[in-house]
Amino acid sequence: MADAAIAGFAASRGRAYFTAHRPSTGREPWVSDGTPGGTQLLVDAMPGDRDSVVSHFVDYRGETWFVAGGRFWRTRGIAASTVLAIPGNFNWLVRAGDWMYVTTVDCVLRTDGTAAGTSTVFQEPATSVGGILPHGDRIVFTVILSNYQRRIYRSDGTPGGTQSGFTANAPDFPVDVAVDDQT
Repeated sequence: MADAAIAGFAASRGRAYFTAHRPSTGREPWVSDGTPGGTQLLVDAMPGDRDSVVSHFVDYRGETWFVAGGRFWRTRGIAASTVLAIPGNFNWLVRAGDWMYVTTVDCVLRTDGTAAGTSTVFQEPATSVGGILPHGDRIVFTVILSNYQRRIYRSDGTPGGTQSGFTANAPDFPVDVAVDDQT
């Protein structure tokens, strides 16, 4: 790993998960138990030297889940156990309560990691889902509207429990959004 640029550490199931860039693989997801022999590439999600954008490692139901190369993966911490979970083109991943939430360009999905256990929480064409944060067993996410306004939503994980909140013009929108523990 001496020739790798490392970023984005997360702990899950007693291991460190991170993104590392090497000239031969590009930016990809790695795992380590803290020893040279226990450090390995999980998957080359964008084969060759192309970078895969890695999003949040999440511990869920005995496995570690992540988005890399726009695809949703799960692993038990070694390359041989790393498999594609659900096909699609995903951006963000978080865990809130008993569910994981993944985003596409214009959609927020609630999932248990299976296609059958995945449902749409929010979808609105001509928008772009920005970030997503867990808030207890709920989520908070941002949407960029077609007129470049930004809107914050809060959801309990169901379409009926998804509510629109603050809307602002792009220059007025806060760059960093924090969610307090108060409901």
